[in-house]
Formats: sequence, structure tokens, C-alpha cells
Amino acid sequence: MKAKIDFKKYEPVDVLDQEEQELFQALQGGVYQSVMTEKSKERYAEIFGEHAKK
Repeated sequence: MKAKIDFKKYEPVDVLDQEEQELFQALQGGVYQSVMTEKSKERYAEIFGEHAKK
């Protein structure tokens, strides 16, 4: 089950650099699209799961 995060309810943080501010604004505006495939998501989940066991 995927949880969708509503970035519109979050306030900007003063310590973000320019690139982070642009990403945050894209997330708030709903224009950010992840390029990660389902296969890569599964692989990262596997890696993180293995790391958590250590």
C-alpha cells in the first residue's frame, strides 16, 4: 500500500539550498515525476531490507 504525501501542507524550510527549494516547489506543485522503475524500487527495498538485518 502506497502512502501519498501531500506536500502542500508543509512549509518551506529556510536551510534548503536552491536545488532543494526547486525540488520542494515541484513536489508542492505536483509536477515532480519519479523516474524510478518498479524493478529499481524492488531492488532498493531488497538492499535496505538486507542492511536493516545487519
